[in-house]
Amino acid sequence: MTATEDPRRDDEPAFEAPWQARAFAIALSLTDRGEGDLPWDDFQGRLVEEIERDGESIEASEDVYYEQWLRALERLLVDDGLVDPGELDERIEAFETGERDASEFVIGEHGHTHEHDHDHHHHH
Repeated sequence: MTATEDPRRDDEPAFEAPWQARAFAIALSLTDRGEGDLPWDDFQGRLVEEIERDGESIEASEDVYYEQWLRALERLLVDDGLVDPGELDERIEAFETGERDASEFVIGEHGHTHEHDHDHHHHH
């Protein structure tokens, strides 16, 4: 295989960034398409609404699509009472300000000092 060949099958999704793959995986795992109980149709309906809400005002890209995907997932979780909207807003703000970076979910070294207020376990 050469460096320019894509090793994926035609039916496998492609992602431009790791966060897109995670958003995709979370949505699948929480819905009845995966191991979850939330109806896929409910998620899909919210995704269509997010895409329509943005309309032609923004340029279509993988980033934009998965941002819409993420907003649809957030709405589904809030609407079904699985996530408190205030808590969701707090977590979003923590990531946007850099207070959190999801390093607590990374096994092993994750490239930051340990002078922060969240707990996580290291497996060395």
